[in-house]
Amino acid sequence: MKTYTLIIGLLLLASTSYAQEIKNVDYVSQPHEDLAAVKSGNRWGFINLKGAYAIPLRENLVVSAHGNKEMPYPYFSKDRAIFKEVRDNIDFYGFIDSKGTIAIPAKYIEVTPFNEHGYALALELFKQTIGENDLLNKPIIRYEYNEVVIDTSGKAVLYISEAKHIIPMRNELRKTQRITSYLIGPNLVVIQNKKGSWNILKTIKN
Repeated sequence: MKTYTLIIGLLLLASTSYAQEIKNVDYVSQPHEDLAAVKSGNRWGFINLKGAYAIPLRENLVVSAHGNKEMPYPYFSKDRAIFKEVRDNIDFYGFIDSKGTIAIPAKYIEVTPFNEHGYALALELFKQTIGENDLLNKPIIRYEYNEVVIDTSGKAVLYISEAKHIIPMRNELRKTQRITSYLIGPNLVVIQNKKGSWNILKTIKN
């Protein structure tokens, strides 16, 4: 009888659910699309509204201000959050989905979060072999970038600027390459022209 009672007690204990306790984190954001960003040291992750980690802490999530300049944090918009990869000493950016899976590969040198209409701005880097260095026996590479509007699949729906030549060094990229356009409404993009004034294009179609 005692053995039977002990077994029943263990079964009841195993079936009892306890709230997951997350301790000693540095910051917790307001939730976006039912996921809140959590910071611990230099790592960020996401918890769901049940208080469990949906995406564990990691070092490659990218913060955005989103109206909070004192503590920018990563967040989801249209099931996309920005992450970073470093290749050849260059920072490249892409997007993960709410499961932590790569939805858009890291191939941009700068991106914005997606807006409510499902579009983001990005600087896309292109690499082209234009010759051969006979002395060093190495290819001569030319790098160019375009400012583009992309959708949540990563498709470029609009090329905003002409291709611009660039020397892809990390410090130089940080100083000079910036997204200058911005999106307004469901199908308008505001573009800075060579005179420093602005053009408005209605070329994004839903």
